[in-house]
Amino acid sequence: MNDSNQHERVDAARFSLRDLCEADLPVAQQFSEEAGWPHRLSDWQSLSALGIGRVVMCDGQIASLGQIFVWDEHAASISLLVSDAAHRAGEAEAVLLRDLLERAGTRGVTVHAFGHWRHAVERLGFRESGAVLQYQGRPRSAPLIALPAGTRLRPANHADEAALCELDARANGMRRERLIAAWLDQHVQAIVLDSESSDEGIRGFAFLRRFGRGLLIGPVVASEPQLAQALIAHLCGKAAGKFVRLDAVEHYAVPIGAWFESLGLTCVNRVPKMTFGDAAHGAADLHTFAVAAQALG
Repeated sequence: MNDSNQHERVDAARFSLRDLCEADLPVAQQFSEEAGWPHRLSDWQSLSALGIGRVVMCDGQIASLGQIFVWDEHAASISLLVSDAAHRAGEAEAVLLRDLLERAGTRGVTVHAFGHWRHAVERLGFRESGAVLQYQGRPRSAPLIALPAGTRLRPANHADEAALCELDARANGMRRERLIAAWLDQHVQAIVLDSESSDEGIRGFAFLRRFGRGLLIGPVVASEPQLAQALIAHLCGKAAGKFVRLDAVEHYAVPIGAWFESLGLTCVNRVPKMTFGDAAHGAADLHTFAVAAQALG
């Protein structure tokens, strides 16, 4: 055994792993606040309820923690990765990531990661497969975007749940029923782009939710940019003057970046999407223009 391997095993032996519990969430919120995240305790509570949390302990204290969201038999997401300042970029985080990745089994895994977390997942074999652009600000009421003939925007309700789950699955290539159900319970406003034709039904949707310092728009699912803009403009109108964040998928955001800026939303960060294994692929005719949250994809 060489010296580096021996050192790694000795360090790893200092740590123990256990499941995240409700009593850990104030510590998680403290760590995230120290890291500059906007997450409130209620954000941690709602997000952690959707996945499996794991905690790395060192000398009786929480050193690092994170979450895995197992969506279906093909796809999972790792997120909410945060550590005590003394353990950032250290072995505790490596122990955590290996544990979470093992729990994914053979599924393709994604994580939005930057800074030292990006380097940590790259060492495990993750590779960049896209990015989100974080826009935020206090939007102005936007001019309404013309809709195709025979369509309308209307509030979503629980009767739409099955249709929204199908649209989300088509757009993302993975099934996330419990996510859609949670957002329908927690939203400030959810809207759908509805067709007057019973054969077509719902053609897109978007959510406005409480998050961090204000509100978050996402997910936004539609077939083309103009329809996504119509959904976003409507929700910006509802949130005019309030602090709003939108995590836009880079591929679709770049062509309409100036439009986001015209609404009063400024791009403040680019967060790479890192993938391990086979990435989930959505349908060619339906896309996610803004994600539900970086934590969820």
